[in-house]
Amino acid sequence: MSDLAEKVQRIKPAEKFRFGEWLPDQADLDNPGVTEANNVLWSGGSYIPYNLFIPTGFKVPGGTALSALRGQTSSSILYVASTDGVSNFISGAAGNSFNLVNLTGAPLAAASIPSFAQYGTTIFYADGVNPPQYNGLSLANTFAKLTGPQGDPPIGLAIGVIGQFLILGGLPGASTTLQWSSINQPFNWPTPGSANAIASQAGSQFLDYTLGPIIGIAQGDQWGLIIHVNGLERVQYVGGDTVFQFDNIYRGPSALSPQSWAKVGGRIYTCSGDGFIMTDGVSVKRIGDARVDRWFQTNWNAGNPQIFAGVDPQRKIIYWSFPLIGTGNIPNAWIAYNYIEDKWTHGTDGIACFVRAADNWEYVPGYGMEAFSSAAAPQGGGYGGTLSGTPGVSVLRTAEIELNPGGRALFQGFRPQIAGLPGGAVTVRIGSRARLGDQITYTPILQLNGQTNFADALVDANYHRAEITLNGNFNQAIGGEFKAEPSGYW
Repeated sequence: MSDLAEKVQRIKPAEKFRFGEWLPDQADLDNPGVTEANNVLWSGGSYIPYNLFIPTGFKVPGGTALSALRGQTSSSILYVASTDGVSNFISGAAGNSFNLVNLTGAPLAAASIPSFAQYGTTIFYADGVNPPQYNGLSLANTFAKLTGPQGDPPIGLAIGVIGQFLILGGLPGASTTLQWSSINQPFNWPTPGSANAIASQAGSQFLDYTLGPIIGIAQGDQWGLIIHVNGLERVQYVGGDTVFQFDNIYRGPSALSPQSWAKVGGRIYTCSGDGFIMTDGVSVKRIGDARVDRWFQTNWNAGNPQIFAGVDPQRKIIYWSFPLIGTGNIPNAWIAYNYIEDKWTHGTDGIACFVRAADNWEYVPGYGMEAFSSAAAPQGGGYGGTLSGTPGVSVLRTAEIELNPGGRALFQGFRPQIAGLPGGAVTVRIGSRARLGDQITYTPILQLNGQTNFADALVDANYHRAEITLNGNFNQAIGGEFKAEPSGYW
């Protein structure tokens, strides 16, 4: 029995309960959490508002942002890959002014989402179509083709840094092959197997083809993670002629797109074809199982595999932006995970991609949680900005409960416990039904009584639930109180 049901099963007036976690994959009746948590975030044991994306005054060339990295320097330059559907752009921004740095050649394929990596004071770029590019962390420099004294790197979809090596994966015609630079020489790419390669520990590795294409490389000091569409492989530096040891730690759907994963500290979080998973490089945990995985699969437009992950290290939140089913292919919704408190929420906003700061998503002072708008955003696509706008309209819905176990109950009122929001900005609807097979009937929108703060109504049924709408900013959505009596006693 849920905490809510336990609190009210004796039908005492005004029994209080706390809102539990959002658990849409579990039954409505006696759900141990809430059945809806829309446009809110979980923080500190309760719900807080989600602040909508707000532009900060600049727009990317081409209008559609695909990938973004804030370079780790004193000036914190922002690098963005964008497209206009015909050509591709690699651009840089300082402050709120956006400056085109370089135009790449061939347009990207539909499945090619660019990636950035920082090695020392250099930014590297790969997209699976064009030769890898680099920039010396300065808007005065243009991106240039990556070339080396002993050979050029291959074209690759994924790029990352593990230890002292720059690594490319997802090579055209060899989607499960990795190739890496000489140790501590990201510009040096001798032919694998050559004397120069052996002497400098440069090399390549053909990985298990049954795991599918490589679409991500998670960075690490002594180890990293190779993210396939259908598997995860740990990479451990061992040195010598072997250089790296590869261990398959997970076989199964692992990532939907090159931007559907994020690394936080020593853990990698991914959105896969059958749910959300987390790994520390040794074990794998399904963090959405029996909680949100089925909800996501039902609501995500599976015809568009481009899912964008982003991390807010201040609030300890990972976001995944995606298009809702039936609304086209433009990202217009998100699902969020508090990776410290292990709780989920969701909402709507037009976010094309998030900005990351180094591979560990370290906080960059003065910038906050950065993102780029999609065409579904009110201002249109391509604008850079932050998640610091006004809160959206929030909705919380309690579990369905029997206020009079085994019999009918006359519902009399519900009082939400919301801190920091004026009473007029809170409304309530009561849902009820006599049998679990019946459709749920909701009351009209109820205002809170100015004296008691209860949403007053008389509803006679076996099963009841409350839906609370919060319009505006608030501090915490904590819980509520039901007031009811067994039918016939009132």
